[in-house]
Amino acid sequence: MTVDVVKRRKYQRAWQMANSEKVSAWHRAYRMANLERDTAVRRHRKYGLTSEALAELLAKQGGRCAICPRSIVEGFHVDHDHETNVVRGLLCGACNRGLGIFGDDSALLRLAADYLAAHSPKPKPPGGTYEEI
Repeated sequence: MTVDVVKRRKYQRAWQMANSEKVSAWHRAYRMANLERDTAVRRHRKYGLTSEALAELLAKQGGRCAICPRSIVEGFHVDHDHETNVVRGLLCGACNRGLGIFGDDSALLRLAADYLAAHSPKPKPPGGTYEEI
């Protein structure tokens, strides 16, 4: 690095430290103005999920959560295997949190489902309706 580059970087760091509120405001404004693009870039980096693949997955799920019938057109979470980062589907916030709370453990989820079935006053029909959602 040349002396000029080192001097400029030193000056920039000092200015940013002295003007941290301005810098933070600029970053917030930039993020808000570029939210959709930044989100797409982050999804692509983390999961290898392109905008086209995301649209295809959303269409394949009919705009609904992969677990429950809630609409996820307005907002969704990318469900993925935490060891391999392979995308499993798109979930609503409640289902995503539920899987997280159960540690993505299918055996534990089955036990919870059995518990609910055993203590439910009226079981839902197979493939039942969730009108209350």
